[in-house]
Amino acid sequence: MVTLGNTGSFDPRGAPVPAAEALLRLLLDVPEERIRADAPQRPGTWGELCGRYSLGAGPLLDPQPRMVLGSAVEVVVRRGRLTVRGRRPIPAVRRGLPLHPDGKDPDLFRVDLTEIGPGVVPVAFGRGPDGRVTAMHTGLLGTSYPRLRDRR
Repeated sequence: MVTLGNTGSFDPRGAPVPAAEALLRLLLDVPEERIRADAPQRPGTWGELCGRYSLGAGPLLDPQPRMVLGSAVEVVVRRGRLTVRGRRPIPAVRRGLPLHPDGKDPDLFRVDLTEIGPGVVPVAFGRGPDGRVTAMHTGLLGTSYPRLRDRR
């Protein structure tokens, strides 16, 4: 299957990706991505995940990865929930989007971007050999945000 297009909503994937994904899900009888209600919150691990993550200055060859969350994000605890927020002029992103646990692995989450287009997106925190969190990886165009050192 091939889908082509040159327009879309605020979703950086454009119009073809959601259309192709919906058609494939229908043909293969695969359910839509959903937020899991049965996965427990793990507040004991949140301190390791909280911090600032950034794509870095680098050349802006492809602006799409920066369109939804922006080039820098922050993971914080807000109103008793682990939340990711960016500096985009999109109210939902600026306010913060809850990170919903996705199973038994305490580093796997999902974030609901349905309000701005992309739908439910997986988020995974990567760790180095020493066990410290080194990056936040998203399923949105495969974007990875390396962790910045704490200012303290």
